[in-house]
Amino acid sequence: MVINVTQVKDHNICGYTGAMKNITHGSNTNPHDYHKHNASPQIAHLFSQEVVKSRMALHIADAYQVIYDEGPIDKNPRRRVLNEAIYASTDPVAIDVMGWKAVDALREKNGLPTLKDAGREPTYLKVASELGLGIYDEDQIDFRNIEL
Repeated sequence: MVINVTQVKDHNICGYTGAMKNITHGSNTNPHDYHKHNASPQIAHLFSQEVVKSRMALHIADAYQVIYDEGPIDKNPRRRVLNEAIYASTDPVAIDVMGWKAVDALREKNGLPTLKDAGREPTYLKVASELGLGIYDEDQIDFRNIEL
């Protein structure tokens, strides 16, 4: 079984990079071949392979600091903010949707367009949901904020 540990961050090609992209592109010997069309539907299709999805036990997203623009590489400290959170889920789509929403909220707060308005909407998440990999509709995601 795999415990997938990722970060919450912007991606200059596919908009958002989180749990699903971490597995599909982080373990691929030639990830650049799978970035066309904002990496959609490639991320969803690669993740939907039985050899991948059957091994996923838990997804943990480090959202302590969030890169909300100019990602995925953390080169500009002005595009990174302290968020002090960790997300955990057995649903890779849901955790990525919530991470995407956090990135979008920070983009709007800092005067930037949403990822959709910037032409980088992570559409692979909707495709992943349609493939039965998890929940895409934010209203159906049971998101719980636990303060320690």
